[in-house]
Amino acid sequence: MSISDNSITSPVRAPTDLERNVVSQPDVNYAKRANLLRAMMFSANEGLVFVALLIIVGSKKMTSKELVVIGLLSIVANACKMAIGEYVSVSTQYDIHMAQIERKRESGGIIMTEEEENLPSPTQAAGASALASALGGLLPLLSGVLVNPWEIRVVVVCVVTSLGLGATGGYFGGCSVKRSAIKVFIGGLIRLFFGLFFELEIKSSGDKFDDDDSEYILCCFVYLYFNFEMFLHAHLSFYFS
Repeated sequence: MSISDNSITSPVRAPTDLERNVVSQPDVNYAKRANLLRAMMFSANEGLVFVALLIIVGSKKMTSKELVVIGLLSIVANACKMAIGEYVSVSTQYDIHMAQIERKRESGGIIMTEEEENLPSPTQAAGASALASALGGLLPLLSGVLVNPWEIRVVVVCVVTSLGLGATGGYFGGCSVKRSAIKVFIGGLIRLFFGLFFELEIKSSGDKFDDDDSEYILCCFVYLYFNFEMFLHAHLSFYFS
């Protein structure tokens, strides 16, 4: 009595587009785009937090027109800042790689073609950084203009941008979109928890600080937990990968 192969073999479910997206192909060099993706994700997070901080702290005292104008100016300024910083950083990395290749060439060593092909481009990194920073800043700005009241606005900005940034990073990085979105969303929730905790602590000390002092202290705390968020995302990338 023979047993068919179908009766002893369990079917393996093929990954869906959300879990292993269509960009993830064998002939795509993801290592080559890793530096570019890193610059884009960091700049998008920077633009997001920079503009979101402006909206959270200042939108209570601004009209919609003032919020749009100041928000756009902040987006442009932050994009220029990120582009210049990324250009200087990647230029240093490029010079180090080129010096290493020259030393190999002078000593008669074998230089792999991939080494020269994978050299980082300072111009590309700066452009990608500026674009990502601007796009990241537009998300909280649009939410801040369209969504009311203020409390709902903050929640919508944090949830939508966290999921969007995580999914985008997973898609272009060729890894699980679902897992990347969850990873960044968890980091966003922790970031939001720290922000609300510090804000409540400041409000409970309202008799000690006036409004201007409280907003200044809130800005300092948000800047601190933004840096904590970068540390957290780096470690979550290890545990969820």
